[in-house]
Amino acid sequence: MATLSIKTIKISGFRSFRQQDCIEPFASGHNALVGRNGAGKSNFFDAVQFCLLAPRFYNLRQEERQRLLHEGSGATATSAYVEITFDNSSGRVPIEGDDVTLRRAIGAKKDEFFVQRRRVTKREVEGLLENAGFSRANPYYIVQQGKVSALCVARDEDRLALLKEVGGAGVYETKRAEAAKTLDETSAKRESIKGVLQAIDSRLQELEGEKEELQRYERLDREHRALQYALHDGELQRARTALEALDGERDQHADRADDAHADLAEADRIVDSAQKAQDRALADAESKESDAARARDQLSISLARKAEAQARRDGLQARVSRDATWKDRAVRALSQATEACTESRREMSDKETQRRKLKDKDLEAVHALQRAEARHRELERGETFSSKRERDNALGPRLEELREAQSRADATALRAQETLREASSRLSKLKEDVATTHRKASQSQQAAEKAAQQRDAKAEDVPSLERAAAESKREAMRFRTKEQECEREVKDAQLELTSLAPRAVQRGLRALDELLANDLKHLKAKVRGPLVEHIRLAAPKYLEAVESAAGPRLWQVVVDDDATAAELVRALEQDSTRGRLTFMPLN
Repeated sequence: MATLSIKTIKISGFRSFRQQDCIEPFASGHNALVGRNGAGKSNFFDAVQFCLLAPRFYNLRQEERQRLLHEGSGATATSAYVEITFDNSSGRVPIEGDDVTLRRAIGAKKDEFFVQRRRVTKREVEGLLENAGFSRANPYYIVQQGKVSALCVARDEDRLALLKEVGGAGVYETKRAEAAKTLDETSAKRESIKGVLQAIDSRLQELEGEKEELQRYERLDREHRALQYALHDGELQRARTALEALDGERDQHADRADDAHADLAEADRIVDSAQKAQDRALADAESKESDAARARDQLSISLARKAEAQARRDGLQARVSRDATWKDRAVRALSQATEACTESRREMSDKETQRRKLKDKDLEAVHALQRAEARHRELERGETFSSKRERDNALGPRLEELREAQSRADATALRAQETLREASSRLSKLKEDVATTHRKASQSQQAAEKAAQQRDAKAEDVPSLERAAAESKREAMRFRTKEQECEREVKDAQLELTSLAPRAVQRGLRALDELLANDLKHLKAKVRGPLVEHIRLAAPKYLEAVESAAGPRLWQVVVDDDATAAELVRALEQDSTRGRLTFMPLN
């Protein structure tokens, strides 16, 4: 029997193996792996089972894959792989080549398989291993530690079960159970088919009875139609005889009618001539009436225009009178301001006179003080006192008088300065008032002149304004007509665009418009319409690309939030005829 042996094994990031580029080539017979405790013999054995899809490593959850990754010193490994190279010189594996490389790589979120450096599925790897003899139904191609001693002391029943499992009998037991289940299902289906056949037979019998009734009905119907034909034929013969008699009478009456028609034609000619004369008279009367109506219309239009022009003239005159009144008021204010300015100037001259007087008094007080000080110095030089007290008693009253005079002079000077400041501030304020009054007067005069010019211009522009108003009305009518045409084009474009959507979506859009117009008015501001209405193409050549990329999502309705979408969905589901819509919340 052809054998399959392992040549090399590569392990990276698997449990205690941080990086093992390649383990020495294995012998084709027996190989032994020795080492002290903790050297990684068990992890090596698990790596081989991991790569060969042993039952305990067949389906791995995320946390199980995480436990298989290397967690030694340094950075934690994020992926691991085990690669086994088999000697396929015997052709045990149905792949071309003497060597077959099988790799299984795992990560925190992946579990991948590679055969001959090509990515394959787990099902394909399982098929290759089945062909090579690594069957999941017979897991004893790997004998773990303690299995031989356990088999030696096992009971006969356990050994028999083991022999069946090793010999592959378990596979046939499973297939037999599946076949029995299939037979049971087939029997159930046969019973159901028998029931269906019985129902069909009963229905066929009913249809046979209906067929006989139909044949009898068709026979009676043919007889009924034959009798009806015979009756109608007899009635037709009698009607033809009566018709021939009536034709003779009609010929007689036709002769008499011809004579009457000749008399009637003569009378018609007379009536036509009279009618024509009457029509001409009526036409003349209508023409005169239309001329009179046009004249009345023109008269009413002229009167209306005259009244409008009169109203405009009255308005302009009133405005001119108001401007003249305002001008007079400004002139009076200007004269009053001028008078106030003159009065202020007089007051300023009086204040200036008072200031000069006060200044003269101040100078006199200063001169008196200077004279008193000179006199004091002379007295000090000319008089001799026997003691300081005698000197003080002699000069004290004079010094007091001099101090009082100086105090009065200082107070007078302060009052004069204060009066001067007040007069200066009042003068500046009066100057500002006068300037403001002059400015307002000039503005009033300019406004009056401008109003007069505008009045004259408006009086001259009344006919042109009337023509401009009429032209504006005509232009407004043209714009209104264009606006209505644009609205119709927009509606037609919307209908054409909506017709491109599926029928269920069309019904949904119509139902959505009805709901927003009636029951759900409060949601109208939160509904933005289908997505296709919000797309603007930079160029028409991108249309096919947008349709291919978006597809049916173009008809999804854009809404503000999830609550709006949920309420609209509930409203549409209340009636199955409202179609189907998909909503796209913006939140």
